Amino acid sequence: MEIRILDDEEWRSIYHGHLQKDFHQSEIKPYSLMEKLVEEQRYLCYGLYDQGDLQGYAFFVKVRRILLLDYFAILSAYRSGGLGGRFIRDIQESMRKDDLILFAEVENPAYAADGPSRQLMNRRIQFYQRNGFTLSKIWSRVFTDEYIIIYYNEADQSDEDSLMLELKGLYQMIFGEEACRSKIHVRLAQE
Repeated sequence: MEIRILDDEEWRSIYHGHLQKDFHQSEIKPYSLMEKLVEEQRYLCYGLYDQGDLQGYAFFVKVRRILLLDYFAILSAYRSGGLGGRFIRDIQESMRKDDLILFAEVENPAYAADGPSRQLMNRRIQFYQRNGFTLSKIWSRVFTDEYIIIYYNEADQSDEDSLMLELKGLYQMIFGEEACRSKIHVRLAQE
């Protein structure tokens, strides 16, 4: 198993091929936005390979000491074999050296359309929790999608108000001030 930084051709191939199948259309950022973030060196793209075969990928947005796990997937032929957990733990190991906080958005089961969708969303949350992520009380709506924010910070010294401010800054850098004002809402969940 090898994790490596993807070159422009590789990440573009994943965007146009795998990303379109692995994520809801509403969750996929426009290609032009991702290309801009890559050019600004604010977007990191990694591939998981075995003997030259792509098995998974992880795309991140980076701002200061925050990484947002934007897309994370194991290709369908390699799922359910523990690769996802090993991949995420290897990512976490490399983050420890740089004292980074890793955010991820997981679909909020409170907004699931039906029981099977809710079960799938809860399984994804459980996957991240098994792999050291903390489920926060921060919820976000990004355009039309509702998320719960999870995070991984080995030191775990951040309070959720501070994390929420970091997340808002990250969204503003990605989408711009106008979109953040009108189409993105970050809040603490009601108890």
